[in-house]
Amino acid sequence: GTFPSVAAAWRISSESFMDGLDFLSDLKLRAGYGKVGNENTQEYAFLSLINVNPKAAFGNSSDVGNGAIGDAAALQNFASPDLTWETHTTFNVGFDSEFLQGKFRFSAEYYSRFADDILQTYPIPALIGFTGNPVVNLAQVRNTGFEFEGEFNQQFGDITFNAGFNLTTVRNRVLKLYNDVPTGGGSATSGRIQVGESMNSLFGYKTAGIFQTQAEVDEYMATTNDPGYTAFKGPGDVRYVDFAGAPPSGAHPSIYQSIGADGTVNNFDQTIIGKTIPGYYYGINLGAMFRNFDLSLFFRGMGDVNKATSLGLLSVGGAGGNYVTDYRNRWTEENPSNKIPRAIQGDPSGNGRFSDRFVHDAGFIRLQNVQLGYTLPSDLVSKLGLSTARVTATGTNLFVISPYPDLDPENITTPTTFILGLNFGF
Repeated sequence: GTFPSVAAAWRISSESFMDGLDFLSDLKLRAGYGKVGNENTQEYAFLSLINVNPKAAFGNSSDVGNGAIGDAAALQNFASPDLTWETHTTFNVGFDSEFLQGKFRFSAEYYSRFADDILQTYPIPALIGFTGNPVVNLAQVRNTGFEFEGEFNQQFGDITFNAGFNLTTVRNRVLKLYNDVPTGGGSATSGRIQVGESMNSLFGYKTAGIFQTQAEVDEYMATTNDPGYTAFKGPGDVRYVDFAGAPPSGAHPSIYQSIGADGTVNNFDQTIIGKTIPGYYYGINLGAMFRNFDLSLFFRGMGDVNKATSLGLLSVGGAGGNYVTDYRNRWTEENPSNKIPRAIQGDPSGNGRFSDRFVHDAGFIRLQNVQLGYTLPSDLVSKLGLSTARVTATGTNLFVISPYPDLDPENITTPTTFILGLNFGF
């Protein structure tokens, strides 16, 4: 592969026409363009591998109709001799600035990252005689967004204060697939890959609350069939939305549904119900020094992102298990609810089907790190026979604020830790 790149910058603050702008210490415009290759691929995909597991019968044996069994060989896969590198083309343009003799710095950048020739399995008819499908350079994905970074430093008497932030936005879109046919989806762990949507989107049913009365159930069933579940529908069950049907005959393979109610709730009614790639990431740094004390805090977070969990939202039933206290607020005749369906053995109404009920806002802000330090005075340190001495107390992952209804939207096993440190120099 050939992967060129070029970058250029113009320090405007050094030009003569910028003379006299004392508040502006530095200003630089920059832009870049380049390509890189990704060599991660399927091993030996350019060859047809030999499978030596098949057996063949030759001649006659004591068993009627069978010959002598011997080893055989067969081509296992269809070769892809034109396989090449996945290519990432990146373009960025931005500026860096500095004000008030370095007290304030700010940078901004627009970026575009285009991934081409992404490896995808290409389905071939079984009659060709291969047991596996070939891998080809086919799919395309683009990421675009902005990056901002700022920093402020100031002295207030004996106090030195600094603050910084960064913000990155991301717009991820799938541009091309094999015949643009979507893949995956239908569960919390199977991401949907679909042209025009974000990678690994959440894909499932839309809902419209919970049936509160038998009259609501009868009205729904008069126009909508829910195959396999209709006979069991009752108050306290989830109302699934019928908004699409089967694609028209002869439609392109990429058309997986026909928008418009068709009177039946089935797989054609599933759609994009959430995104798993955050729309933005951010971080905040705060720091201060007062004489021999210093303090630093680091916050980070993300937003415009979803995550699925069914915790406390299923039709609870049966015995012998532990349940979260949310189920105390499940639907009953005395406690109408549009959040948790009725308790029933075996979920005969299909309330557990993957739907927008299980999709939640997973944005958060986390206090990732705090450190408080104290540096012992030099006269005391020298009396102890040391050159430096410092005491630190550090806390990691102290808290997270999020609307996500579980312990942590990132990882529920991430611990909170505290560290006391002593540093000596001799």
